[in-house]
Amino acid sequence: MKRLFIALEIPEKERDTLGRVSKEIARSVHGSFVDKEKMHVTIRFLGDTDIGEDRIINAIESINKGFKREIDISGLDAFYRGGSPSILFFKVATDLNDINTAISSQLNIEPDRDFHPHITICRLKGENNVESIKERYSEFRLSFVSDGLALFNSDFRSYKRIIGP
Repeated sequence: MKRLFIALEIPEKERDTLGRVSKEIARSVHGSFVDKEKMHVTIRFLGDTDIGEDRIINAIESINKGFKREIDISGLDAFYRGGSPSILFFKVATDLNDINTAISSQLNIEPDRDFHPHITICRLKGENNVESIKERYSEFRLSFVSDGLALFNSDFRSYKRIIGP
């Protein structure tokens, strides 16, 4: 099964910083941490979609024309499932709603109303004191310039870039 998603790649220098911070967090949190080489800004998860890959690629290429955007990362947060934290992520402070809208329009799909661009760092397991970790890293800031969207396929074991800027 394909797990397609659209993302912004993170330059190596900034991935190194995120990887270092992730290792610090790993001393206090139990879970499955994302390898720094696989870190990216998730823009839109498509999953195993009926939308043709060629159509997705064309949409990305159209959006990427002249694309250059400064991306600001600001602190940590978590996604919750059933009241418990399940995913720990770096928050993207840059407003990327225009990209969400453009993708939706190009692919003729509904905009993601719960759109939260983010950088997943950990799939949490067991009990974790996420609130103290979020507080500890609330002042964390990082910025980088993105040259455009990329399309990935990931099944948790493998991770493949299909196209990118």
